[in-house]
Amino acid sequence: MKRHYLPHLVFLLVCLIFVGCDFFGSEDKSTRIQIRSEQNQYQVGQKVKFSAANESTESLFTQFCGPNLTFEIQRYDESWESHYATICPAIYAIDFTSVAKPGETFRFSNILSEEGEYRAKLTYKIGSEGEKQIGYSNTFTIEE
Repeated sequence: MKRHYLPHLVFLLVCLIFVGCDFFGSEDKSTRIQIRSEQNQYQVGQKVKFSAANESTESLFTQFCGPNLTFEIQRYDESWESHYATICPAIYAIDFTSVAKPGETFRFSNILSEEGEYRAKLTYKIGSEGEKQIGYSNTFTIEE
């Protein structure tokens, strides 16, 4: 009679191990954001719009220089190199500001005047006490 329950107990233990160990490697939602350009292709001089979707369980904080968001646009030329970055005058402090609660989306934009393959780089924290992290958007192209 004891042997009849043994397969069920083994199955239950295996299920608990999978759940407890996160065997399937699901992402940690507590630190997740998704940065995307709204299109994959733009024309020279067209406004490139980005969204940063806060899929975490805490507020999204991004880096600001005074009233200005600090972010970088990188261009691909055999490797990713800075093409545009916010310059912060010494009169302003660089600090993190809350821009999106859990489930909300934060938007920002820029205009690029040269053809090429680009991506945005954003410095952020999840929660006011979170670690500073770097996020990248999908790649997009600028054409004439």
